[in-house]
Amino acid sequence: MVGTSLATIVVTSISFLTAHNKRGGVRWEVWRKMILGLVIVSLVGADIAVAGAIGFAWFGQDVINLPEGTIGFVHITGFLCISVASFAMAKVGVKLAHVLPALTLKRAFGILLLFAGGQLLLNEIEVI
Repeated sequence: MVGTSLATIVVTSISFLTAHNKRGGVRWEVWRKMILGLVIVSLVGADIAVAGAIGFAWFGQDVINLPEGTIGFVHITGFLCISVASFAMAKVGVKLAHVLPALTLKRAFGILLLFAGGQLLLNEIEVI
């Protein structure tokens, strides 16, 4: 298996775009707008996540009887575990999304939502 590095991806992408540009197949203004849009969306998503975490930490700082290892309503161990697991499983998720048919992915996500919703419902009516 050939390893893919960022340099390989960049060089391949530039070569691909250059070859298509020679034939008139690349519209550079579209690429510029698309890349700018991706950067903006990534920054906005990160800003919202950071602002939410800061807000939960700030507004929970005066609450008593919180578990050990928390800053406000943010549980540091949980935050670290979820971050590491998300980072590690992102590659697996991408591979599955490319291998599995769309219908299978939709059904699996639907089952996940039913399970999560069922847990919330059972927790609310105090069965769990």
